[in-house]
Amino acid sequence: MNELNEKLVADLKTLSGDVQQILQATAGDARAELTAARDRLRQSADKISGRIAEIEERAVARTKEAVASGDRVVRDHPWEAVGIAGAIGILLGLALRRRD
Repeated sequence: MNELNEKLVADLKTLSGDVQQILQATAGDARAELTAARDRLRQSADKISGRIAEIEERAVARTKEAVASGDRVVRDHPWEAVGIAGAIGILLGLALRRRD
């Protein structure tokens, strides 16, 4: 697991703990504890949202890099790409035909 995912898991555990504290605080009439627990919950949620956005940005960047790399390969070797695509199509056709 990479560092960013580990941080996200840790933040989710913190969020879970904060939710438990809110549930316990609302069982009684502890307004100060409830306000503090809500503040911690809001901070945890904001932190998690930021990490999720960061993970999403990285995933989008990796996807764009992979698409660009694939595009370069196809442009550099167009006939090989056509041959591979044809072979895959034939194999899929045969596999689907056997199912029926």
